Amino acid sequence: MSFRYNPLTGNFDIAESGGGSGSVDVTAIAFDVISALKVVYAVSSTQVAIADQLQPHKPIGVALNAAGDGDSITFRTFGEVEDASFLFAVNEPLFFNSVGSITNIPPTSGYHTEIGHGMGVGKIFVSIKNQITL
Repeated sequence: MSFRYNPLTGNFDIAESGGGSGSVDVTAIAFDVISALKVVYAVSSTQVAIADQLQPHKPIGVALNAAGDGDSITFRTFGEVEDASFLFAVNEPLFFNSVGSITNIPPTSGYHTEIGHGMGVGKIFVSIKNQITL
């Protein structure tokens, strides 16, 4: 039996299947409409919403599926995420913008939070760092 940290509750839960070796997935309820691959933050201990680099909400993961308001959503807090739309260079630092999209452009206002790094075409690694106020 293994455990994983749940950033929504602050507790360690019994680990369920992840998306790959060492990855950590958490399921919550969408606070609003969330597209897959958007960066999310915790609204409460059970809900997540799209992160905005202009707001002080610390991101906690990348959505793995799309969800409507009130629907179940799974997000990755740590580990690899694969998608053909990722065109980031290996080890390139990644951030998010004001609409929660993953980008390689560091913010110049709001809050600076590195959410991971590129792993070449089609793959990123999620590893969220501390938030810095700009």
